[in-house]
Amino acid sequence: VVPSKKIYGLIDFRKNYTLTKEDILLVMSANEREEINPSHVLLQRTHFKSVALFIDHTLFIPSLMPEYDDVPGYPLWFGKDEKPLIPQKSDYNYYKLWENSIVNLGIVSGSKGIYKLYFTDKNEKVVFYKTIMVTQKVQNIKLIGTHPLREVDGTVYDGSKSADETIRERAVEGIIIEKEGKKLFFRLPYPFVYINRIFIKGV
Repeated sequence: VVPSKKIYGLIDFRKNYTLTKEDILLVMSANEREEINPSHVLLQRTHFKSVALFIDHTLFIPSLMPEYDDVPGYPLWFGKDEKPLIPQKSDYNYYKLWENSIVNLGIVSGSKGIYKLYFTDKNEKVVFYKTIMVTQKVQNIKLIGTHPLREVDGTVYDGSKSADETIRERAVEGIIIEKEGKKLFFRLPYPFVYINRIFIKGV
């Protein structure tokens, strides 16, 4: 078992891993605010963005940058009539995403093949399920619809709708990964709301 490695803030992160055929590596980026609530419960929708993550020089997790218009039309932290933190950069902004939530989830397997993925809630009840053929090619697992920021209750936040309690109840908090009858359970460090931000590849 490899312990979690937390890296806070804006980073330039590089790390070499050598995976055996039995290894599975989970890579996550989270909109965490432990200093406000260390119990890791979902708090509110606030500001977040992330740069792209590459594995072996291949794009693994795409960026979430308002500057690139990665998710057109999604509510931003600064509205059209508000001033950004950096006045000379009028396009400098953030997506308004859940605080204390995993936003991007990457799964890297040491071997290719058919995998069964079970996503569980805080009570370890399976709430989403997917079977996938894992290859060396990066795949984006979309569990509900196609929107990249669709939440676990099936909706896309538009700045006005709110189903906060439903989302808190249905947030993914664990993953069971099964291959050839062998199951591995992973408890996530934060709840996971954006279940179309799941990326998987084999090596």
